[in-house]
Amino acid sequence: MSISTYLSELDSINKEMIRLKGLIKNLNDKKTNLEKNIQKWLVDNNQNSISYNGKIISLNNTTSSKRKKKTEKMEDLSQVLKKYGIYNNNKMINELMEVNKGNRIEITKLNFKNKK
Repeated sequence: MSISTYLSELDSINKEMIRLKGLIKNLNDKKTNLEKNIQKWLVDNNQNSISYNGKIISLNNTTSSKRKKKTEKMEDLSQVLKKYGIYNNNKMINELMEVNKGNRIEITKLNFKNKK
């Protein structure tokens, strides 16, 4: 295969992926909306579960955590370190944040820019 064939195929794949991402976003939005409607129906009708097409759909209470922003993580780390008597801890916090990132490795990537 020639380089122009590779580039053309890569371009068409990228366009298809963008199109599919849009479809998936729309489908996820519809799914979330339908799930909220089903939950509302179950609560309004005082039911914990229903059976549909051999499946049991039930309400379950769970907990989840949202990701913290970097500044929130740094503030929380500072509070924990102060709790244990470690003050002036900015250097330590930065090192802990770097440890959480993992090892950096060098990779080679293609970079695409539009001509002007």
